[in-house]
Amino acid sequence: MSENKLLVAFDLSDQCVRAAIGRAHEEQIEILAIEQKNYRQLGCLQAGVVKKASEVAYALRACALLLQNRINTGEKITSA
Repeated sequence: MSENKLLVAFDLSDQCVRAAIGRAHEEQIEILAIEQKNYRQLGCLQAGVVKKASEVAYALRACALLLQNRINTGEKITSA
């Protein structure tokens, strides 16, 4: 799978972080997994501005780990 680099995308909203992982295949993207992690506190992101960076970072990392576990290839997510 080293030839097919993994693609990771995050969507930040005011309530949660959503993440998707996939890989490019013949000019298309094959989605391998989608995960979501709710924030532990409210008000982490308001009007597109990060108010509680540590809380958002926790949710991003948690989503990345969930995706990594879901695809179970042994590869680590190093960038998104």
